Amino acid sequence: MSRALALLLLLGAGMAAFCIDLRPVVSPPGPDILLVTIDTLRADHCSAYGYTTETTPFLSDLARGGVLYEQAWAPTATTAPSHAALFASRWPRSMGVMQNGQPVPGGELMLAELMSRGGYATAAFVSSLPVSSRFGFGQGFDYFDDDFDAEGASRGKRKIPGDGSRGAHRLDRRADATARHFENWLRRRDDPRPLFAWLHFVDPHYPYGRDRLLDLEWPDSVGLALRAYDSEILRADRGLATVVKAFRRHSATRSSGGETSDRGSVVLVTSDHGEGLGDHGWKFHGINVYEEAVRVPLLLWGSPGIDLGGTVTGDTVAGSKLAGRVRSQPVTLLDVAPTLAGLAGIERAPSFLGRELTGALPEDHAVFLQRRNYRSRRVRGREVRGPLTAVVAQGHKYLATVSGEQSITEELYHLADDPGELNDLSASRPGLSLRLARLLSDWESEYPAVKGVPVSDREVIKALRLLGYVE
Repeated sequence: MSRALALLLLLGAGMAAFCIDLRPVVSPPGPDILLVTIDTLRADHCSAYGYTTETTPFLSDLARGGVLYEQAWAPTATTAPSHAALFASRWPRSMGVMQNGQPVPGGELMLAELMSRGGYATAAFVSSLPVSSRFGFGQGFDYFDDDFDAEGASRGKRKIPGDGSRGAHRLDRRADATARHFENWLRRRDDPRPLFAWLHFVDPHYPYGRDRLLDLEWPDSVGLALRAYDSEILRADRGLATVVKAFRRHSATRSSGGETSDRGSVVLVTSDHGEGLGDHGWKFHGINVYEEAVRVPLLLWGSPGIDLGGTVTGDTVAGSKLAGRVRSQPVTLLDVAPTLAGLAGIERAPSFLGRELTGALPEDHAVFLQRRNYRSRRVRGREVRGPLTAVVAQGHKYLATVSGEQSITEELYHLADDPGELNDLSASRPGLSLRLARLLSDWESEYPAVKGVPVSDREVIKALRLLGYVE
């Protein structure tokens, strides 16, 4: 080999090595992310939102270091549709998921699938049948824990009247049981990938467990049912404390290549819907979209160094100095998936309709609501039949029950002056009612309802009834 040729080969090898060094450097993975949904949790029964009974001490602590969204709505007052909307960032009506037992279509892109594609490990631990993998909520999760047993069931070992099924106690589980499953799984986990985990608690859901009242102080006027409901909230809050602390410890001590590294952690806590508790003549949920049924807590927390973004507009909730930062702009559960994807550094899915909560938010953003498929409901003492939809905009909520093309009843409330929605303004403000009716009609046209899979499985129907649902 000539000297010139050898020199040329050596130069070429050096250039090749130089080219390899210039390959794009893979960006570091995003933070560990924990999403917690607490079933049937009214925002106005959380002490973090100013409720006088101390029901959510840990949520309040978390709020001091995070951002609390003062006006957050679920799109409907039913568990499965609201969770489907959260994970797909789409309206339940567009997916054909309007009641429990209807599966999420396999073609819907869910948040866990997006996180998995972005390099995240994914795991879920749920506490009730309606959000189990049986109905499509396992899409995108590497590990999905919906293995209920009699020991952890919310009903304990009590006999359910009229039911001889040995599986009757295996339909849900208490927060402490779900938290224990999560803790045990975290201890065994050995995966360098960032983690996206979903925890679902069902404790505030009926039946509240009156024989297990926790030690709280209530005003004398509060009845036993409300005390039981509040006790279940505190039980869920204790479960929340357990899982968040375990998650943060795991995130801070996670090892990668033998070296300990803390990439940071994010926690988002919310609920799928509220509870009637006697307001508007309804004890439970599903049939109405009044505030007690659809106003939910929503809180975002990030460890130091994680930018939660946005302009903070206040520092109090209902006159109490509980939250560190409060944002008062209207938000919905559809905003959860884009927000968590953004914090993970993952490009949002084109199908997502929600906004990133860490960005700029308009002061008046229209919020749309729809109840599940009930045949009738009572309005001002009379039966009203037909689909119910609503819109929150311009400081008001407009509700319409429609039969065919003709509106048969409408309601209008000014939420700031009338948070209990007791003074119907539809007759005195016909112009505003008409404008909001058009806004609602445009939404219905843009997102037409899709007929979902009917719930016909007798065992599923029986199980849902045992859990307090009436489909």
